[in-house]
Amino acid sequence: MTSIRGLLRVPALSERFDVAAVDPGSTPGYEGGKDDAREQVAALGPRLADLQERFYAEGKRGGRRRLLLVLQAMDTGGKDGPPGAQSSGAGKVRATCHLG
Repeated sequence: MTSIRGLLRVPALSERFDVAAVDPGSTPGYEGGKDDAREQVAALGPRLADLQERFYAEGKRGGRRRLLLVLQAMDTGGKDGPPGAQSSGAGKVRATCHLG
């Protein structure tokens, strides 16, 4: 079984990544339905909030780690995120982009 990290990782910076080849309806590594997902996200909420708070605090004390999350949702998908997070629209995605 492939790890979730392996399923979601993009190629090295020197390689090309074909955005058009990614199915926007895919759910890599997840086989449940929407109701299952809602329950699981609700259960993960407190743990994710704790991790986000720790990550933010580390950054305030000079930590150098960074995290990039790419979320896809309709306009009302709730992508604004928690306090301490920044969100930005990427505009129209090109079919192929060079990372780096």
